[in-house]
Parts: sequence; structure tokens; C-alpha cells
Amino acid sequence: MTRLQDELLRRKPSFAEVEPLYKNFEDFVISPSKSEDLDTSIWPRLRLFAVVLSIGAGSMFLVALDSVVDNLLPAAKPFLERKYGSAEAADMAWEWIVSSRIYGLAIGSLLSILISNQPSRKSPLITAMSINFVGGALSGLVTITKYGVVISCLGRFLNGIGSGIIQVIGSAMIAEISPISARGTMLATLTVWACIGELTGMVLGLDTLLGTPRLWNLALVAPSLLILPAVFCIYCSPDSPRALLLNGDKEGSQQALEFYQYSDEWKSSLEDYMNDIGAEADIEDKSKLIRKDPCNGTLWPMIKQRFSSGNFVRPFLLGAFILTFVHLDDWLWISYSTQVFENIGLNARAATRASLMISFPQAVISIFALFVFDDFSRKVLIVLPTIVSILCSVLVIMGIKRGSLFGIWPLYLAIPILAATDLSAAAVTSEAAYTVVPELFAQKDRVLGTAIIGILQNVLGGLLTTTALSIVNTYGTQFVLGPFLLMNMVYISGIWWYLPETNGISATAIALHFRNDLPSLRNSPNFRKVRSFLGFFYGRHRLVNILVLLTQILVISACLYGCGLLFVTGFRFIFA
Repeated sequence: MTRLQDELLRRKPSFAEVEPLYKNFEDFVISPSKSEDLDTSIWPRLRLFAVVLSIGAGSMFLVALDSVVDNLLPAAKPFLERKYGSAEAADMAWEWIVSSRIYGLAIGSLLSILISNQPSRKSPLITAMSINFVGGALSGLVTITKYGVVISCLGRFLNGIGSGIIQVIGSAMIAEISPISARGTMLATLTVWACIGELTGMVLGLDTLLGTPRLWNLALVAPSLLILPAVFCIYCSPDSPRALLLNGDKEGSQQALEFYQYSDEWKSSLEDYMNDIGAEADIEDKSKLIRKDPCNGTLWPMIKQRFSSGNFVRPFLLGAFILTFVHLDDWLWISYSTQVFENIGLNARAATRASLMISFPQAVISIFALFVFDDFSRKVLIVLPTIVSILCSVLVIMGIKRGSLFGIWPLYLAIPILAATDLSAAAVTSEAAYTVVPELFAQKDRVLGTAIIGILQNVLGGLLTTTALSIVNTYGTQFVLGPFLLMNMVYISGIWWYLPETNGISATAIALHFRNDLPSLRNSPNFRKVRSFLGFFYGRHRLVNILVLLTQILVISACLYGCGLLFVTGFRFIFA
């Protein structure tokens, strides 16, 4: 019995109204003659991997364009100081070069909303990858023309737009073409590409390759070259089966399923499609209704309709929290680790190599995590690595304030090791976060939801990368990591209490977790508990109740103070 069947049996009373959607769905797409012979070859899985990896190469791999600017700063700074006349102005120009791509990602996510209600996935991906390539080419003109810095910012902005569209549309396509049993692993490849891209950018930025005063502009172009084979692979592959089904192309949908999945996986995928579309109507009639729906014609009615339903708003709020605040330390280490390492005493050459070395463990762990990714709860894969990140941030702040870690390890050794550990934890956390957010939404809401969340995430990232370098150089790294540490604590609490399990569960079953009514304070169980608690002070014996409560608070405070005193005393005794 599958995990989906277990879920449906457990929720049988609430699922009764959609039970007819599971009847006779094979009549719409799969012909009996083709479903009798099970496909046992390896080709469907290889074709699926090829398309999934191409989507990742055209989107998340371009994180290399973020990490490469980290190692390029020593090579680019003399050029910028000559051009702008001061180190402060050079830092400001570099911050805009770095952050322009992040703002482009936000705009790309916004543009993807415009096509969120269109069923096609393939055409937007190819168009966005073309924009990516043009933007990468423009970035290389930074040292060649008079207005090279402005052109480079424009190029990186265009590259961000293309990447933002691909991240949203690409994750939706991956979720739609993957069988439910492999969906988590396929979505996790996006984070693997991000880790590999980060490592590639660090390597390209070395002074033995492109990180020199003469060649550093080429390093801004090189990662975009991988887009060309990715575009070719996607062009030669069919569109999403769900997209073809919505267009009324039953034969094309069947061929796409045969292309991407084994024959024994078609049934569960079709169940998901049909429950999302509505199998009680004929496919042709349903596709006509979808095209005539006014919410599919203009943007505002569609967004208004989605945000009037708790089935969209509830997963949206949860997904926005998960993805916007996932592993904030990444914004510091990916973009400015070289500067952090220079500030603790390493020279420019050693700092660039340290930035490269901290990326190796992250890339290796992200690849190996794929093989066991679906064996663990999504919640565990987010919470435990975030706890590791908190510990790393605490140790980094302690080391910087004291000049060494525990008086034993010098900062030039301790900080890179802690940064590598932090990024390794980020690899696992990000894989889980980027996987779980698309899984929270129903098929029809996936693009719109992830697009708006992508906007929020990248606007925050743009603000952080625009200001982080100045804060690091003016006040110190601890004033960046400190707020990140506090937010990570809040993040763990939110994930642990509110994230449902999505591993191996269909979009239909996951949607049952979210109520249809809009979230409000009055309907919140926690609010009702608070209101009940406040009623404690309005009873007949309210004076006695207040005295009892104050006594309990004093006793608990004394116990906590004693435990804290013992901990601090023991800590000082051990590390004195």
C-alpha cells in the first residue's frame, strides 16, 4: 500500500467528496494497449534526469555568478578605485554589481506570475534561458567600454530576470514531470546545482584562472556558457504532461508520460493531474473551460481569486516563511567570504583560496544527500542543519570578539572551518526547503505561489547583499551574523510547529492539510488558548489566581537562573 493510499484512508471522511475523481481517468489518456507492457528499461529515468539537470543548469547553477564575484573582488578593486577615485565608492559600485542580479531574480519571479496561469512550461523556459545568456554576455563588458559598470549591472540584472523565471517555472515543470516517488529527489537536484555553481564560481575567481586584473571580466561570462546545451536538451524534450493535458492534447500527454516515466508510474501521476483539473468533465470540455475562465485572461482577477482561498493563502504564508528565511548565512558566505577572511588577517591570495575550500564540502554533501534525501522527513532535514548553523554563528561571533576561538585556534584557521561547516549545513537545509515549498501548493497554484515567494526571497537577498559588505568593513562580521542567528532560532520554531510532511505524498493529499477558510486571529487555536488564559484573571477568585501565577513565575525564574549560573560557571571553568 502506497503512502498516498495510507493518507487517503486516514482522511476518508474528508476525502469522500473527491472520490469520484479517481474513477475511469485512464479513459482520458492511457490506451490499454500501451499500458499492458511495463517499461523496465533505464531510458525513461535517464531522459527525466537529463531534463531535470538541464533546468538546474540553466537556473540554479548560475549561483556561480554570485560566488564568482566574491573571489573577484581583489582583482576588480584596483580597476574600480581608479574609475571612481576612492575605496568607499569602489565598494559601493561593487555592491551594486553583486546585488543587481539578486534584484533581477525578484523581477524574474514577478514576471513569472504573468505566465503562471498558462499551462505551457517549455516555451517560457527556453525564452528565459536565452535572456540569461544575453545577460551573461553583457556582464563581460565591464572593463571594455566607458559605461562598462552600468552595462555589467544591466547584464547581471537581465541574468537575474531569466534565472528568476526559470527557478519558478522550472521547479513547477520538475514537479509535474517527475513521478511522486522521485519528486523530492528531482527537486533537490536544484540545490545540488546551486552548490556546484557556487564551487565553480569560486574556482573561476582564482588568480590562477580568471581572477586576475586582465581577465576578471571573463569570469562574469563563463558560467553562462552551460546554458547552451541546457537549452538544446529542453528544446528536444516534450512539454509537461499536465500542460499538454490542459491544452487538450491527450496524445501528446501520453507521449510525454512515456518519455519521462515508467508505465507503472503513470497511474499515480494521472491521479494527481486529474484531481487538480477535475476528472468529472471531459478533458476537451475542461480545457475549454480553463481557457475561457476570466482568471486565466488577466493577472489581477486570477491573483484576487487565489488570495481569497485559504487553500492558497495558507501554504503561501508557510512557504514564504520557509524559503525567504532559509539559511540567511548563505548571503554572507557566498558573496563576501573573501572580504571576511581578509578582515581576520588573511592576505588576498589566501582569502580567495579559503573561499574556494569552504565550498568543497558543501558541494560533496549536497550530492551525497540526494541518495538518501527521500529517506528522511523534510522537517528534520530543515531543522537539524539550521541548529548546526546557529552553533557555527555563535562560535564565529565568540572568536571574532576574543581574537581566537577558545584561546586555542587562531581566527585564520577557525573562521574558514566554521564557514565550511555552516555552508555544509546550508546544503541540506536548502535542498529540503527548495523541495518542500513547491510541494505545498496544488498543481494549479504552484507557479503563482513559488513566484511570489521568489520575489520576497530575492528582495530580501538584494537588500542584504547591498548592505552586508559595508557593515562587515565598518562594524564587523558579527553585526551581520548576530541578526541572522536570532532569525534562525525563530525559523526553527516555525518549521517545527507548522510544516506538514510532504515526502512521498501527492499534491491532492497535501492540499487536504490546509483549510479553505482564510487565516485570521479569531479562528486561530492559539488565540483561543490565550483568550481562555486571560479569562483566568476574571473569575471569582482572581486575586488568588494572580498570586499563584506570580509564585509560579518566581519559582521558575529562580530555577532558570540557577541552571544558567551553573552552565556559565562550568563553561568558564572548562575554557578558562
